[in-house]
Amino acid sequence: MCTWNVSMFRVLISAAALLISEGLLVQGPAQPLVAQLGGSIILPCSVETPLPVEELEVEWKRTDEEALVHLFQDGQDRPEAQYQSYKDRAHFFSEQIFKGNFSILLENITVADTGLYRCVVYSYQDVGEISVTIQHVERVVVTGKDQIILARVGEDVVLNCMVDSHIPPQRFDEVSWKKVDKSPDIIPVLLFQNGTIFSGSSHKRYIDRAEFFREEIPKGNFSIRLKNVQTSDKGEYMCEVHTEKSVNSATVEIQRLGMSALHIIILMLCFTSLLLTFILSIPVKIYINRKDTGTKPMYINYLQVVCPNICLSIAFVLWGVIEGSVVEVTMCATINLSRIILLFLMAPYFNWNTTVSVDLPVSFHRIIEYMGIPIAYLLISTAFCSAVLHDLWNASKWSEVVLVSALIILLSSTPVFLRALSEVCFTHFFEIHFSLRFVTKYIGHILMQTSNFFEMRLLFFRSSSVNESMIIMAYAIGGISAVVSFIVLPIPAVRHYFCLKLPKHQLHTLIWRCYLVWANIMLVTLIGHSAFILYYLNKILEYTNERFGWIFVTVLLHVLTATVSERFSRTLPDAVYNTLFMFGVAGLPVINSVSLATELILQVYKGERTVDDLRVLVLPFESIMAGVWLILQICEYWVTKWRDVGKELYVLRDFVAQFISQQGDTDESDNLSEICLSEIQRCQPEAAPFLEERELRRFKMS
Repeated sequence: MCTWNVSMFRVLISAAALLISEGLLVQGPAQPLVAQLGGSIILPCSVETPLPVEELEVEWKRTDEEALVHLFQDGQDRPEAQYQSYKDRAHFFSEQIFKGNFSILLENITVADTGLYRCVVYSYQDVGEISVTIQHVERVVVTGKDQIILARVGEDVVLNCMVDSHIPPQRFDEVSWKKVDKSPDIIPVLLFQNGTIFSGSSHKRYIDRAEFFREEIPKGNFSIRLKNVQTSDKGEYMCEVHTEKSVNSATVEIQRLGMSALHIIILMLCFTSLLLTFILSIPVKIYINRKDTGTKPMYINYLQVVCPNICLSIAFVLWGVIEGSVVEVTMCATINLSRIILLFLMAPYFNWNTTVSVDLPVSFHRIIEYMGIPIAYLLISTAFCSAVLHDLWNASKWSEVVLVSALIILLSSTPVFLRALSEVCFTHFFEIHFSLRFVTKYIGHILMQTSNFFEMRLLFFRSSSVNESMIIMAYAIGGISAVVSFIVLPIPAVRHYFCLKLPKHQLHTLIWRCYLVWANIMLVTLIGHSAFILYYLNKILEYTNERFGWIFVTVLLHVLTATVSERFSRTLPDAVYNTLFMFGVAGLPVINSVSLATELILQVYKGERTVDDLRVLVLPFESIMAGVWLILQICEYWVTKWRDVGKELYVLRDFVAQFISQQGDTDESDNLSEICLSEIQRCQPEAAPFLEERELRRFKMS
């Protein structure tokens, strides 16, 4: 290399000496030139004294290829003599030739233009020449191969990006991959900056799925491997290279994705759920109308309740593995499981004597009857906490979030334990007083109500718009509601327990009047608490995509808190209960199956979600079913109890009037007592034994 440079230097010195001796001095650049790729550059060549053009000839050549770049001859330029690669790219400055300027403009520079050029000037007997070197072409060329990619979901694909540059790849300012098909919502995929790969800058969708080929980076290969392709990955990607002077890019498109095996399994599960629903719904409806409690009809009823919902729950879990978010899938799968419990409670045959005709353990019906609602509430609350914990995994208040979540799960599981003790274990093994079972049961409702309050507090961690006043109001209203419930719910048990021990009817009257007053207060506080929670949830989740999903989950939990799981007399027409049951057992599986299958197909076809959160479709209908069931329970209670309550108040008023007036003889008073006693026995038959025993004690004392 050194020998070649010395030889070239000697040639240039000799040529310069020759030119000087002949008197034709050609001037050129003092140093090699640097060109920009795709740009233009002037190759200087001139003489101080203008030359007559009649005998003038100027020739530009590439010395390494002996290619004629351009020629001026006979007073004009001769483009037809140009080498093919320089046609329409090399031009003389025609108006400057008469002034002794023989420079040329070389346009649309390519890497191949790098090299040594020679400008030779002929005039009469004089000859002069100068050499011009294009040392290198500054370039950053970004290209992609196989720019349209076809793949199946779950496969790995390579997004190609090759960079040809005069700058070493390690010295690039930045090389970034972005998903740009939803501009301006550009999603960062992977970043290479100042010689370092920054995986943490990737969007959460691409963390641990996108990677560079590290050993290929020094060669200018910035292709990435995208692992486990999802339908949401469909679209256009840009490889963007930043240098000190330019920004260059190339695009690659994942155009079409085929369904994976899991997609097909999900569709099969949805189809199976639909098929079972349609096949079993007709015989179930017929058997219910006939009130047929035979073994075959009841097994078909059980299959109708269990199988479609199990299929849907599995389908949602698989959907979460390949497409959906953890929050969405956890809630939807849990809702489909808990629906089985709710449907057993709503079933018309739940009030029939089916344990004899169906070969199932008696404990199964007992568990469903007494523990169904607490178990369903526990399942949904656990899914709720798991979803929030997943969203706030890297939150600054992580320890506080975990503490509140653990408290919610504890409060939600305690009612299950209490109901198991009071209704299953104690009833089976011990004889305990009714009032104790009553208090144990309704403490569970208070704990569930308290859990609702902490669930709202947990959602406060997800929003930055929560202020201190919101938290104080939440604690205040939640505390008041819990205290009122704690006061009201045990009153019937206290009344039942002390029924034999009350010496005076005034105390009996006072207890019941207090109960009615507090019951109304409790109803108002419960409604106010629920409305307050929904208002604040709507406010703090206003700008999130999951806003309605969280609101509907909260509504469902509040409905379950107020729902009673025991059997109760059904005085409304059977068509009302049958319609609600068929909506839950047939309508909801159809809605969920069609929603999931449609969303899956559209996402594979379009590469994006049609519905951002399937909870918006699943939970409203679930809340409607549970809400109507709660309304029916309330209606049934007042249909059967409002007359009894009115008559009892009427009798108690007479009792009070009797003891206040203290008029009349003993016989009349006894006669009035007998009349009142008979009236109470008629209004409340269950209280008759206690009242008769009390009257007997009073008679003996007198």
